[in-house]
Amino acid sequence: MSKPYVSIILPTYNRANQLPRAIYSVLNQTYENFELIIVDDASKDDTESIVSQIYDPRIRYIKNQYNCGAAGARNVGIKNARYDFIAFQDSDDEWMPEKLAKQLKVMQEADNTIGVVYSEYYYHSVDGTYDGIGPDREIREKNKSGNVFPFLLLENLVATPTILARKEVFDTCGMYKENWKCLEDYEWILRVSKKYSLLFINDVLLQVYANQNCVSNNMTAYFQGRCNLYKMYQKEIENFELKEIILADIMERAKLTGNVELVEKLLGIDR
Repeated sequence: MSKPYVSIILPTYNRANQLPRAIYSVLNQTYENFELIIVDDASKDDTESIVSQIYDPRIRYIKNQYNCGAAGARNVGIKNARYDFIAFQDSDDEWMPEKLAKQLKVMQEADNTIGVVYSEYYYHSVDGTYDGIGPDREIREKNKSGNVFPFLLLENLVATPTILARKEVFDTCGMYKENWKCLEDYEWILRVSKKYSLLFINDVLLQVYANQNCVSNNMTAYFQGRCNLYKMYQKEIENFELKEIILADIMERAKLTGNVELVEKLLGIDR
């Protein structure tokens, strides 16, 4: 079996202190055929200096002239990718050593209807109160592989740093929407899952470390994204009889975070 090369895209912004762990977890993969494209999204800290001190010919460093957000930084990496498979890493996370090897083996044995391979991850919350494995192991295996679009409408099962994708998927489905400030990865994987099947690996291949400065903590952007997704896929949601479940989940989160008025406005709900 051939040993293809992978383009790994790592966007980063002002995370110089955490970045080395993420970089070395890629460089220490048991599978060595890859390029690591580090996209510095106009950081103002010493990110560039930190990267320059890590020598490995597989590293390519690109610095954006202005900050364009996670979606824009990932798109820069995709546009510069040289190889037929693309993976993503986040600057505050850690890959397990056999991540690429295990995913490529599965991908090479799959047919061309499989566009993305993804896996379990272990989530470390900031305060230690929400640690655990995702996606939830109580979700049935058959809901995690194949035509997973209906199940993704309920929740995003796919952590972006667990993804290994065929590059052709981006040609077919498009790249990340740069005007989305949150849930742009959820929007993208929903688009992909309408055209391609996904394969799930029941193995923890990523350690996720929550960050207080994470963009997902912007609740206004979160609910804008969540409500936009609901409106984009409202027809499918109703066809799968998921309307009540999804609306209940959105409203429950809105109540817990004090954003009921915002959500009602976004969804056009009159009191």
